[in-house]
Amino acid sequence: MDREKIKGLTKKYKLQIICVAGGVVLFVLAQILQPGKAESIHEIERAGYGNKKTESLYVDGLEDDTVQMNISVQPRKYSDDEIDDAMRRCMESAVEEALGDNPSTSEIYYDMKLPDRSSEYGFKLVWTSDDRDVITSAGTVKNAELGEARETILHVAVSNEDYKNEYAVPVTVMPQKLTDSERRAKGLIEMIEDADEKAATAPKVELPENYEGRSIRYTDSKDRSYNFIWIFGIVLALLFFLRDRENEKTEQKKRDKQMQMDYPEIVSRLLIFVGAGMSVRTAWNTIADDYENKRKADDKFEIRYAYEELCRANNRLKTGTPEGAVYRDFGRQCRLKQYMKLASLLEQNRRSGVANMKSLLQLEMMEAWEERRNLALRQGEEASTKLLIPLIMMLVIVMVIIKTPAIMGFI
Repeated sequence: MDREKIKGLTKKYKLQIICVAGGVVLFVLAQILQPGKAESIHEIERAGYGNKKTESLYVDGLEDDTVQMNISVQPRKYSDDEIDDAMRRCMESAVEEALGDNPSTSEIYYDMKLPDRSSEYGFKLVWTSDDRDVITSAGTVKNAELGEARETILHVAVSNEDYKNEYAVPVTVMPQKLTDSERRAKGLIEMIEDADEKAATAPKVELPENYEGRSIRYTDSKDRSYNFIWIFGIVLALLFFLRDRENEKTEQKKRDKQMQMDYPEIVSRLLIFVGAGMSVRTAWNTIADDYENKRKADDKFEIRYAYEELCRANNRLKTGTPEGAVYRDFGRQCRLKQYMKLASLLEQNRRSGVANMKSLLQLEMMEAWEERRNLALRQGEEASTKLLIPLIMMLVIVMVIIKTPAIMGFI
């Protein structure tokens, strides 16, 4: 079997080949992911202190077939020698976690994050504050009105099913730390509150116009910038411009394709009329008049760009424009090499009277029909290529649906 035949068969059955190849690839992946023969298990490792563990195992010998069972093991327990050290390490970890954004227990500025359980050590933690006016048992810090640092103690009850102990964590709550902006805002509010208190009997409260050397201005709404409107207008105009350019390109491609498809028909009709004894000009006029009559007779008639250019050229001929200039401009307006070649043949025929004009048109017609056939084949290949992607996606989805249960059974 020669290479051309193999290439033809491959092109013809490419979807089938892709399906088979996809199935083979998924089969190989399933074989690679398959863990092989299951190993015997003689023990179950505990999850850790305070954490119960459930293991799903397959049991052979209990019944005629393999039985799947869920086996649970209790959390590991501390011995009497381990418990004190475990609680100490648990407290160190809990205090470090409770600090949150604070630098240390001697400098508490922000809310603490008091954990209620240690998953690592398996203990439950209950926190209690001695001074709930500055810090609550949930870790909320109340230092907005605090004038100076205040010391207090957080009590922690650490316990599990068998043991319990209590610890005291000394903390120092600091006055609220303010940024420069927050400090200035707070100072201005305090100044306004003082003015309000001093003028309690006055009908109005005078707002300070200066603060820390800054000129203060008050408004009932924030100044708004509308710069975004003209920027939005520019962006919108640019988007419309790009859209119009893209539409023009799309329309031009559609026009060129249609003109390429109509070219063989135009050449064929010219050949028929010239072969019947008509002059090129008379044949041109006949084709244009026939198209215009059809367009006027049918309201839903589809505009054919090549015939529209042909009609414009015919109108110029009727107004006395030289024939050579009309044919030349017709080829330029069409902007396709086929029409430029046809215009060159017609202009050459008018200038020098080509004796074998009929033979030239016949040759041009054969080339035009061959090119149209190739164009149709290309369009068909483009359509099949566009359909190939969703087909492959559907194939992969189907393969995954089929293979997933089998693969999961081996994991």
